[in-house]
Amino acid sequence: MENVAKWIWYPGEREIFLAGKMLLKRDYRLRKELPFWRLDNPYPLVYFYKDVDIGEDEIIYVKSNAETQVFIDEIKYIAQAADGGYVLPRGRYSLKIAAVNYASDFIYIMVDGKTVKSDESWLATLDNYRGEKYFVGFSDSFSDKFSPSEVSFEKKKILPEKRRYGSKTVYDFGKEIFGRVSVRPTKYFGKLTVLYGESLSEALSAEHCETYDVLNVSAGSECVSDKSRGFRYVGFDTEKVDNAEVFALSENLPIKKRGAFKTDDEIINKIEDVAEYTFKLNSRETFLDGIKRDRWCWAGDAYQSFLFNYYSFFDVEINRRTLWALLGKEPFTHYINHIQDYSYFWFISLYDHYFYTGDISFLRSIFPRAVKALNFCMDQIGDDGFVRGDPYRDWVFIDWVDMPRDGVVSAEQILFCVALKKMAYLAAVLGYKDLSEKFKFGSERLKEAIFKLFYNVEKGFFYNNAVDGKVTGSITVYSNVFAVMYSLVDDTERERIINSAIFAPDVERIKTPYAKLFELIALCEAGKHKEVCDIMRSYWGGMLKNGATSFWEFYDESEHGEDKYAMYDRPYGKSCCHAWGAGPIYINGRYFLGVRPTDVAYKSFSVTPELNDYGCIEGVVPTVNGEISIGMNTRVLKVKSSVDGKGVIYIHKKYNPEIRGELRGNFYSVPINKGEEICVKLNYARNI
Repeated sequence: MENVAKWIWYPGEREIFLAGKMLLKRDYRLRKELPFWRLDNPYPLVYFYKDVDIGEDEIIYVKSNAETQVFIDEIKYIAQAADGGYVLPRGRYSLKIAAVNYASDFIYIMVDGKTVKSDESWLATLDNYRGEKYFVGFSDSFSDKFSPSEVSFEKKKILPEKRRYGSKTVYDFGKEIFGRVSVRPTKYFGKLTVLYGESLSEALSAEHCETYDVLNVSAGSECVSDKSRGFRYVGFDTEKVDNAEVFALSENLPIKKRGAFKTDDEIINKIEDVAEYTFKLNSRETFLDGIKRDRWCWAGDAYQSFLFNYYSFFDVEINRRTLWALLGKEPFTHYINHIQDYSYFWFISLYDHYFYTGDISFLRSIFPRAVKALNFCMDQIGDDGFVRGDPYRDWVFIDWVDMPRDGVVSAEQILFCVALKKMAYLAAVLGYKDLSEKFKFGSERLKEAIFKLFYNVEKGFFYNNAVDGKVTGSITVYSNVFAVMYSLVDDTERERIINSAIFAPDVERIKTPYAKLFELIALCEAGKHKEVCDIMRSYWGGMLKNGATSFWEFYDESEHGEDKYAMYDRPYGKSCCHAWGAGPIYINGRYFLGVRPTDVAYKSFSVTPELNDYGCIEGVVPTVNGEISIGMNTRVLKVKSSVDGKGVIYIHKKYNPEIRGELRGNFYSVPINKGEEICVKLNYARNI
């Protein structure tokens, strides 16, 4: 890559600043809704460092939103030349740039010279003499005209269909959108209340709609709302504007679709399309939970969004922004989002980000602060070796379900065990041997304690919780699903858990797409692809049958009529465009196209396609350095790779492939390298 200057900042500053502004935009019926976790201000003074070794004098130009001073070896001040540049003398020394800005913005700089250019190798500190130096935050956007304090969005004008319902008029935009409403009345002057709805009935309800705006309109003049909203329908509080010109200016993050999935099953195709649309609407400064109500960044929701990203857009920048925004600044006095399990998902997400992308510069930058956050979590371990929730400070969420949360909750212990293991791996990558051993030991000790207390060896399942060192007898799917997902059990125990807990008729069923994804992952890991297809058709297909144009926060097949929009004791409290509803993206890419990295950044990867009861599947999985394309029907499998890595295609013996080679277990293997296209004839008899 060409050596170009990049915007740099103190690690996490940009991401935390952008997220903070975003979080403060939430309101409920014009009442400001503030986050219940700490928000952090930008640091007003930052020092940037770079060791340089230049053979001749060099001019550098410093661009920043702050006042800057340039020094050599800490104390020798360099004056600015008439053209705005700074002349660096030849030699080897430490270059220091001090930047100060007391305005309501974070500090960022760009340094550009012949050889000295700002990039991710620079260091930053807050204390000139005693402060610890960290690798800077940075952007891969190379334009010096790009302002790091903003995120650009694509705008598009969308015209609605005007509909009459009794004496009222509603404007239907056809599907969920995120943007602003424009109104140009022909006669009306004065205040106009704009009612937003994800459902028709919500846009007709001035009393109960979750969001509305009050505009001052004038006949013949266009008036645009000053807030972006999530909605499908728009209504007004008066019929005097029936002849108004109404449209919406949608705004979306300009991320490019790279992944694809298609079958001969139109229901599955529709589910995939709506899932992708749902996910894109919730991809903004960070990954959001939903576009109507919260519009906040939650670590559990984001954990799933990262997974969706790897099989659709593979946008590395939004991952970085989201991870930093969630982590926040020191000191760490509570769990991320004040939710115990969400914090553990954050550490797992950091591991996934590195493993899928190989983003080592980002990892170096964020890891020191991540360690401090993990140390906070480890400080919460009780004398019995387990972590507990604090009802007055930190929430044991797991899912929107009525389940016992008192005492020690097994699902939390499993997630913490996995988080420690993932952080041990990352510490080893960065050469922190002692930290790696510490986290690994903690993970192994916790795993042993989990099995000893919670696992019923005779019946093959994990109990939900324990009080005073004794299990309560309660069984839920969550700890059992996580144990299968993260390979805490072997193949035999996995099958027992599925039968005795996940499919057990007396265990309460999952009703959120959030936890439903975890269930589907566990089933796919156990080879239950047919059951997964049936669940997707029934559950996500059920939302489509109920008129969904994006997937919901919660879906209960027993809810009908207007009840299906209610949540949180409010008639329209449910989010009908929730990022965690996009789970089929991940399931289709990882388990039906069957693509997954087996080494960092797809240096090696596997392709294990699953036709199941489809007549054909085809699609593309994006990676950090290319794409993997798969096409399969009952007669042929084609795989093409542009990835700079070594892959192995695994073909199940049930497909009767016409290849020579050793059969290991149930699979034949075929190697594939960059630029190759592998074609294998099959003789598969479908079981319909």
